[in-house]
Amino acid sequence: MKLPQPKAPQSVSGLFGACFASLCLVWLPMYMKNGYVDLIGGKFAMLQALTAIGVAGAIVLLAMRQMLVSLSVLKEGILWLVGLCAVYTIAAVFSNSQYSAVWGLYGRNNGLVTFVLCSLLFLIVKICKANLYYLQIQKVIAASGGLVALLGWLNYWKIDPFGVYYSMPAENGHMFLSTIGNINFFGGYLCLCTPVAIKLAMDTKSKLWFGAAVAMLSALLCANSDGAWIGAIVCVLVFLCSKKTNTKTFGFLCLLGAASCGVWAANALWTMLFPVQGELRTVSALLGNLPISLGLAGGFLFLWKRSQTK
Repeated sequence: MKLPQPKAPQSVSGLFGACFASLCLVWLPMYMKNGYVDLIGGKFAMLQALTAIGVAGAIVLLAMRQMLVSLSVLKEGILWLVGLCAVYTIAAVFSNSQYSAVWGLYGRNNGLVTFVLCSLLFLIVKICKANLYYLQIQKVIAASGGLVALLGWLNYWKIDPFGVYYSMPAENGHMFLSTIGNINFFGGYLCLCTPVAIKLAMDTKSKLWFGAAVAMLSALLCANSDGAWIGAIVCVLVFLCSKKTNTKTFGFLCLLGAASCGVWAANALWTMLFPVQGELRTVSALLGNLPISLGLAGGFLFLWKRSQTK
C-alpha cells in the first residue's frame, strides 16, 4: 500500500527556488556545448549564466515582496560558507599565480570564481526555501543521475548515441564517459546522486527510482575510478553509523546489490563478445570479474531472501 505523498506548500519564492535548483541539477551535468571539445569551459559558462538567472530572479522576488531574507534561514549554512570563502580569498591573494587561484587551472576552472558562483547558487536556493519541494528535487536528482549513468554505460560499450567521441583519440576514449567527461568526475557525480536515488526508492517503493539507483550504483564499475569506490564505501559507512538499518532496509540494500552485481555480470559477458572503451582496473576489475560478480549477486539474493522470512 502506497502512502499518499504530502503536497508541497504553495510559495512563489519556494517554487522559483525549486525550479531554479532543478534547472541547475539537470542542465549543468547534461550540458555539452560541442561534445568533449572544451567541455569544462562550456559548463563553466553555463554555471555563470545560471547564476545570473538566479540572482536576477531573487532580486525580482525581493522587489515584489515575495521573498524575505531572514538570518534564521541562513544560520544553518552561512558560517561555513563565509569561512570557506575567506580561506579561498586569502589563498588567492597570497598565491604565486593569482590568475590560476582566481580562475583555476586551464581546463578545470577550479578557482575562487567557481567557488563564489557555487556559493551564490547555494544562497539563492536556501533563501528561496526550495526545500519546501524537497521530494520533487529528489526526483530530479535521481532522474538526471540515472540518465547520465545509462549514457555512461552506453559509452563504455562503445555506443555513442550523440556522436561526441568524434574529437577524442581512440586511445583516450576510456578516460571520458557520458556528459560529465573525465571518469573521476563521472564517478564523483555518481557518488553524489546515488544515495538520493536509493533513499527515494526506499521511501516511494517505486520500481522507476529503484532502476535509477541500480543504474548509478552499477555505473561505478564503468567509471573505473578508485576515488569513486572510496566515496561509495564512505557513503555505506555513514549510512551504517546513522543507526537506521533494520531488517527491511537491509533487505532492500541486498536486493539493490544483487541487481547491480547482475549488471556487472552482464557487462562481463558483453566484454567477451564486443569491444569496450577500455579494460577495467583495480576495484572495478575485481568486481567486474564474471565469477565474482555472479557470486556476489547470489550472496545478496540469499541475504535478501533471508530478510524476507523474518
